[in-house]
Amino acid sequence: MKTYRKVRRTTDSVDKVICNKCGKEFASESLALGFIESFDIEFGYGAGALDGKKWQFDLCISCIESMADSFDINVTENDYIYF
Repeated sequence: MKTYRKVRRTTDSVDKVICNKCGKEFASESLALGFIESFDIEFGYGAGALDGKKWQFDLCISCIESMADSFDINVTENDYIYF
């Protein structure tokens, strides 16, 4: 037989998100609303000094658009359907 006791646990929750490029701060709800996006990039073999590294950063929509506008070749754009 198992007996149980109440355990109080604390968890970390996102308070705010800061764009790594421009420094603008966003409330945590902004992630769900799409005002800021989180990126995780893992570099594999052949990436030189970045071999085995992982980058994590957040960019606001303005900085993403600015970055994409700086590309010599346009990004591939498709409509995204939310479910």
